Amino acid sequence: MIIDAPMPEHLSAVLNSPQFDDDSGITIEAVKYIEDRVELTFDIKFSEGPQQQWLLTVRHVEAERFIREWTQSIAMYGEHPLLLDYTEIETELYFRGTTSKANELFLDIFNSITQLSEYLDDVMQFILLPKEVTKLSQQEYGLFARGPKTILKIYQQCLSDHGIHAYFIDENKSALNGQDLKLFMLGDSFIIGQSFLFERQA
Repeated sequence: MIIDAPMPEHLSAVLNSPQFDDDSGITIEAVKYIEDRVELTFDIKFSEGPQQQWLLTVRHVEAERFIREWTQSIAMYGEHPLLLDYTEIETELYFRGTTSKANELFLDIFNSITQLSEYLDDVMQFILLPKEVTKLSQQEYGLFARGPKTILKIYQQCLSDHGIHAYFIDENKSALNGQDLKLFMLGDSFIIGQSFLFERQA
């Protein structure tokens, strides 16, 4: 579910160097929105020696979240739960049947979806609340959930494990776009886009 995308060699060389030690970190310094692109300036600060400033230009941006923080976590992904809403076909999962063990059903769904990422924030948007699962499990039939098919297949399996028949409708609905999107993460910040250009500024 999570597949890394390669970082530029000149940036990877810095991050993998002995200079980038446990006391080093990265901070966002500026974010600019310019017509069809977003420009993100971030600093790499070392425990010894001068810091480096980098400019990331992202085009065809679909989503972003920027949080000012000190972090050592930086990565690019070609597949990730945060990309699903933008890269996968959206469909609808309907069901027929009931269960008296709604709490167990919720826990099965929760545990299964959270296996997709070690970070809960990456998948929380795909998890129904316990009271919603309880209500639906007593409804006997209808729409259970709507979303990316990868997520709904997990729901389908969990429902089946509890004796509830679940099936897809509207499978031919187009994905939001056909672009080759990637995800860049810097700590808890992220940006989803199609084109990423990293340039060292200083």
